[in-house]
Amino acid sequence: MRPLKLVMSAFGPYAGKTEIDFEKLGTQGLYLITGDTGAGKTTIFDAIIFALYGEASGSFRDASMFRSKYALPETPTYAELTFAYSGKTYRVCRNPEYMRPKDRGEGFTVQRADAALTFPDGHVITKVKDVTAAVTELIGLNRNQFMNIAMIAQGDFQNLLMAKTEERGKIFREIFHTKAYQILQERIKTDALAKKTEYEDAVKRILQYMDGVRVPQEHPCRALLEIAVKSRSADNTAEFLKELSAFIEEDGKTLAALSADMKKAEEELEQVNQRLGSARAAQRAAQQMQAAQEAIAREEKRLPALKAAYAAEQEKKDIREALAVEIENDSRQLRIYKEAQQAHQNLKARLQRTQEDYRRAASQADRLCLEYQQMERRFLDAQAGLLAAKLVEGEKCPVCGSVHHPQPAALATDAPTEELLRKKKERRDAAEADMVRQSNLAAGIRAQVQTAEETLAKEQEKLVPEEVLQKKREKKRQMEQSFEQARNAYESSEKILEKNRALLATLTQHRMEDGADDMQALSDCRDTLLEKKAAVQERRESCSLRLQTNRRAADNISREAEALEKIQRKYIWMKALADTANGGLRQKDRITLETYIQMTYFERIIERANVRLMVMSGGQYELKRREEADRRTSQSGLELDVTDHYNGTVRSVKTLSGGETFMASLSLALGLSDEIQSQAGGIRLDTMFVDEGFGSLDEEALNQAVKALAELTEGRRLVGIISHVAELKERIESQIVVRKEPGSGSRATVLQ
Repeated sequence: MRPLKLVMSAFGPYAGKTEIDFEKLGTQGLYLITGDTGAGKTTIFDAIIFALYGEASGSFRDASMFRSKYALPETPTYAELTFAYSGKTYRVCRNPEYMRPKDRGEGFTVQRADAALTFPDGHVITKVKDVTAAVTELIGLNRNQFMNIAMIAQGDFQNLLMAKTEERGKIFREIFHTKAYQILQERIKTDALAKKTEYEDAVKRILQYMDGVRVPQEHPCRALLEIAVKSRSADNTAEFLKELSAFIEEDGKTLAALSADMKKAEEELEQVNQRLGSARAAQRAAQQMQAAQEAIAREEKRLPALKAAYAAEQEKKDIREALAVEIENDSRQLRIYKEAQQAHQNLKARLQRTQEDYRRAASQADRLCLEYQQMERRFLDAQAGLLAAKLVEGEKCPVCGSVHHPQPAALATDAPTEELLRKKKERRDAAEADMVRQSNLAAGIRAQVQTAEETLAKEQEKLVPEEVLQKKREKKRQMEQSFEQARNAYESSEKILEKNRALLATLTQHRMEDGADDMQALSDCRDTLLEKKAAVQERRESCSLRLQTNRRAADNISREAEALEKIQRKYIWMKALADTANGGLRQKDRITLETYIQMTYFERIIERANVRLMVMSGGQYELKRREEADRRTSQSGLELDVTDHYNGTVRSVKTLSGGETFMASLSLALGLSDEIQSQAGGIRLDTMFVDEGFGSLDEEALNQAVKALAELTEGRRLVGIISHVAELKERIESQIVVRKEPGSGSRATVLQ
């Protein structure tokens, strides 16, 4: 790809339309892009990148910032590049998003980003993303690849020259797309750590199950548990399970014997309880008979008086009912009065609202009546002006008959029309009608209020005082309570008497033999058997709980031990793989999988770079990848040294002088550019830019650098050097000179 012509409009420091004809520079050789600092030298490359890919050239430049601050509002912002590729000519034009004046009216509107790519046969592709995809497919390079091949930025590649393995690895990751290897090694590491955690968790579970085993303090399992806890391992699990299984077998035999003893004690206790129950039943029956007889005698004595009191209360039934009717009548009258009172209040409120509506209607009618009178006066006054407008000198006036009209009435300019006067009259009549309606409505409601007041006064005369009504209610309530108490007392006494008579008859019919003589002996025997049963039960429950706990623990330990063995086998090879992929092998350099892949690219880059560095340094320097790390604790594999052939030493590139550093970084950058082109399928660009860095070179080093760059132009390639170094202006005839124009931006001129 070779640029033929670049057009920039309101782009960066270029205020107007600027054209750069690259064809004037020929098809190969060096040319210089020179000018004052900040004039816009690098902007030329920015415009090429933007036209091709729609992005800025640097990582800190936003395409939306390309709108020139010097441009007139109506000047459009765009970059147009005509370029040759495989002997054919293409043209691509883009504009960023920016604010432009509206086509109609005042103010500004957003000019959306757009692009167009014109092919040699004339067909055009539009839309930003489609054009970018088409350019990438045509040239065979994406934006990052093109940037790393076409632009050699001194500062960036000096960083690459001086970077440590970690920093250089990050740069190569973006250039050679080795992120997948980093993700892979991190995934392997993560999986290994997860498996390690899984292994440790399994060990913890085994130790927890071991700790939950119930054995005597002196049992061998205790000592084995202490060893496992201290070592945080489960290596003695098999021995622990062997000892625990033997103890479980012993506890099984013990539990069987205790269960037999428990069954025998329960049978003996059941026999004693049956005999003791019969004796206690006879004793309780005798006590119940005596209590029933006493209750019968007591209730037979109370019943006549309770019956007489209940009869006396029944005779007051008519009084209670009459009092209830009287209270109901008084309550109903009170409700009627309160309803009438509420109706009166509602009517008064409605009357007040209606009166307010009437006052508003009257005010509206008065206002419209006055407006109508004034409008009618203006209308009548205007009639004279209308007649005067028709008078003709020498002709008789239709009013006075005179043929002379020295002072005709003037035609009023604000006189209303007859139609307007009619509509005003209609509004006045409607307002007066509304006022009359509101007045009639208020009068009707006032009459209703008066009627309600009279009704309220009549109902008030019928009211029983509240305190009198309350006393009647209270009297009705001490009477109802007295009746209920008398009835309940009488009915309760009858029920008690009936219940005890029935109980006495039942106990007499089923009277049991007296067993009181055996009660004490049976009770002592039962207590002895209970103590024996409790002792056996306690031992049995303890043994059963211990047996269940230990069996459960043994099952869990066996299951976890089996799972642990599988986890351990897998973790061993996963850890070895993770250590290898992440540079964690002991007594080995810390080289990760991604670094190992990057080392292959690095070796090829160094090989390509040394071809140029040997020329630029007069055969003194040659770059060399450091094969052994300084320390085994940090990442290695991408460290860089330099061989000094003048004295046969190998040292760090950081010991190079400023000029030597420039030559080394430029060589490394060119080597990287060659490698990227190789990786991109052998694609070759017919143009390249080198940005700054020449100011640190002495005359001899500058000669060597220019010589090396001149070699790059072989095979129809143009190399543009972006610099303001004076010596380069004398050495390179073809130039693009960029100058600042105070207050009006920059301009660029091609010199041959």
